Amino acid sequence: MPGPGARRWFSGQIPGSTFDRRLGDRVGSRATEREASFINASVRDTIVKLVLTSFLVSLLISFFYINPKELLANFGETLQDIFALAVRCIEWSVKYVLLGAVVVVPIWLILFLINKARGKRSH
Repeated sequence: MPGPGARRWFSGQIPGSTFDRRLGDRVGSRATEREASFINASVRDTIVKLVLTSFLVSLLISFFYINPKELLANFGETLQDIFALAVRCIEWSVKYVLLGAVVVVPIWLILFLINKARGKRSH
């Protein structure tokens, strides 16, 4: 159960401050004005972030010579092309990861066993 000052705190007043004693009920309206200003600033900031992000994404897309008309006209095909590109990248990287693992894993295993034999703890 909240204490005796909880009701005043959640009503928008700061307990014990001279501000809430002088202005009384008007404190709530000031808080509402501040909240409205904060919401407007938040909406403005969100719009600015969306515009900047959209610009950066458009630069990235234009790097691949894709224009908006082609993107919208061939949206399904574009998604398939992106998926195919991702699959090709994964196939390419797996080959090299396995190639590196053929060298790295045996070396790691030898070092791990040597450290265990010496009684050191590995991290």
